[in-house]
Amino acid sequence: MIAKAIAMKVAEKSHFSKLVAYMTDAQDTPFRLGQVSVTNCYSDGHNDAVYEVLNTQMQNRRAISDKTYHLIVSFRAGEDVSPETLQAIEAELCTGLGFKEHQRISAVHQDTENLHIHIAINKVHPVKHTIYNPYRDYKILAKLCAKLEQQYGLEVDNHSSQRNHTAGRARDMERHSGVESLISWIQQKALDSIKQASTWAELHAALYENSLSIKPRGNGLALSTLDESIVVKASSVARELSKGKLEQRLGTFQPANEQSLSTLTVKQRYDRAVLTINPVSPEQSKQLEQLKKPLKITSTDLYNLYQSERLDSTVIRVEALQRARTQHQADIQQAKDKAADKRRWLKALIQPGINKKLLLALTGKSLQADIKRINADYRQQRQSLYAQHRRFTWLDWLQQQATQGNLNALKILRQRQSKAEVKGNYLDGIKTPSEHFAPQQSTAKVTKKGTVFYLHNKAVIKDDGNRFHVAADADQAVLTSALIYAKNRHGYQLSIQGNELFQENVVRASVKAGLNISFDQEQLEQRRVQLSAEMLLFGDGAVKNLTAQQSVGRRR
Repeated sequence: MIAKAIAMKVAEKSHFSKLVAYMTDAQDTPFRLGQVSVTNCYSDGHNDAVYEVLNTQMQNRRAISDKTYHLIVSFRAGEDVSPETLQAIEAELCTGLGFKEHQRISAVHQDTENLHIHIAINKVHPVKHTIYNPYRDYKILAKLCAKLEQQYGLEVDNHSSQRNHTAGRARDMERHSGVESLISWIQQKALDSIKQASTWAELHAALYENSLSIKPRGNGLALSTLDESIVVKASSVARELSKGKLEQRLGTFQPANEQSLSTLTVKQRYDRAVLTINPVSPEQSKQLEQLKKPLKITSTDLYNLYQSERLDSTVIRVEALQRARTQHQADIQQAKDKAADKRRWLKALIQPGINKKLLLALTGKSLQADIKRINADYRQQRQSLYAQHRRFTWLDWLQQQATQGNLNALKILRQRQSKAEVKGNYLDGIKTPSEHFAPQQSTAKVTKKGTVFYLHNKAVIKDDGNRFHVAADADQAVLTSALIYAKNRHGYQLSIQGNELFQENVVRASVKAGLNISFDQEQLEQRRVQLSAEMLLFGDGAVKNLTAQQSVGRRR
């Protein structure tokens, strides 16, 4: 379990109502939003509670920092946590941070591999109207997560990060965009040669050969590309590159000699290349190519196509915005000309007096209303154009392509999946499929790790390319569909992983559907044979799905 506070330094992003609107938005995905709870508010509904929170925040006019605390609690992939446990974890985290009496709204999201909770907390106390900011909250959250993992039997995560803030943000950027950051590139491609420098001249030369430079900034040093388009703290790359460490080893900082650098050649330079999350060995790569012969397009080919489409989209958007701007100016001028004509006629035809003044005033108000309407239409048109021609990140573009059926994009996304042990309830197979199989069903969503969500009778079957993950409380129709998918992909011998209730219900679903399959676990195969005999004797009623309570009674 990982808990992380999202910094919202911009006042607009700190707006409580906008945060709650994002948290409770289903985003056209019926399974995205889970339980929504409101705490320490008079209203039970989150829409009414937002007004309570905003009213409380208005009582504190002295605070200049953001008044909203955004906390995200994420669980390991495949971890199935009950609603009661989620609510208890949310309460204990907020209490440990010091927000026990503060107003908050939480929402559970289920549209990714990792179940997670968004918690919007009002940092202004509802009675005292003082603002509270937890000190070193990341340490408090680390201790609380470790405690709650033991308390509720959750999978253990590493809560002690060795990276500094800048390096952490670079890692977050890589996860979001799928493009290698400058910090990671220096650490992998240039750090060894940089560390070998014994003088400032050698250091500047080593940096120049890697298309980098180092200069003082503030109280420290900054590394940048030669064109200074990207700048990072030197200490964020490695502690040995901090100003104190370098001056201790090389002496007082000396700037680069441009004349001596001009004789050197740049050997390599940073380019925003596609990040390979889980590189495979050459042998594994050959096996993958043999298994998926139709997928001949490489990530480089797709990335070039992405860059081309992104450039085209930018050009189209600029042209569309220019046309909208020109039309907006023409509409404003037309409204002004129309008002000017009215004023000329009024001055020529109406005698001086109160009526003339009133008519001229009405003309002015009518012009102001027309300009206000034209500006509103223009703002709406601009927003529509930005949404229509928005610039996708690399991973967002791959998601879009995979949703549209591009198997090459889906393959690249699945390379980002973790190689750690998979948890949860899922169907697997003993044999690797001889060819790529995808269920012929409408796709509800594709995640940035290539997990495909198939919507089936308001339930979700998650496909990561090898396994079909299903909820423990899924009905027989959903389990039957998952079994058919697994059979078509892996063959007739399947494996069931998960809790006892899930395994029992999968076996029952296979017997009731009359599927010609077997299970590699001996006890499950014996259970399948036993249930087949019972169904012949007693009918379909003998193989109905079990509930959690029935499962407990059966074990007793």
